[in-house]
Amino acid sequence: MARRVPAKPFPWHYWWQAHLLDCLIDAQLRRPAQHKATAIAALARTVRLRNAGSWLNRYYDDIAWLGLALQRAGTLVGRAGPAALPVITARLHEGWTEGGGGGLWWRRDDDFKAAPANGPAAILLARDGQKAFAAAITDWVAETLVDPDSGLVRDGVRVGPDGNVRAVEPAVYTYCQGVHLGAVSSSPPATATSAGPTARSRCWTR
Repeated sequence: MARRVPAKPFPWHYWWQAHLLDCLIDAQLRRPAQHKATAIAALARTVRLRNAGSWLNRYYDDIAWLGLALQRAGTLVGRAGPAALPVITARLHEGWTEGGGGGLWWRRDDDFKAAPANGPAAILLARDGQKAFAAAITDWVAETLVDPDSGLVRDGVRVGPDGNVRAVEPAVYTYCQGVHLGAVSSSPPATATSAGPTARSRCWTR
């Protein structure tokens, strides 16, 4: 029998681990077993160890996805969830600036604010009870990234040094639509007022 070659340490993709953790949780929910629960706890713990002892990286979408998986896992991840979630949500707060009218950056030290970062961040924050901040993020996406003609969510905007939007990235991807729908569902709009429907509320009626 041929010997198994050890996996190389690089490249290692942080956000893939978040989705793997979600898959393990799905398996445990479908058919609970102790070995699955053990694997979930081990994966959650080793993500931080493999990531140089940190729950964070440069990408706001990455850490939002990991936060969602850890939050969903609940007690299955032992102490990892209570340790990681406050750190992750605090970093998401840091990602919001008023440049481009609001929204979170795609990654630190960049000029791009993107739907794939803002959507999962809003979902995580809404589930964490931070409804107002989640709604502000979702409103920003609805007002800035939703194409007024098609109703589809564009990829993002480039923000100049003066804080103004200098370019809109018009590409339309399915994952941008999915995370925005998830964010809108997590932060449903308030009852319409005499001022008329908000951009977020219009997502429900298209």
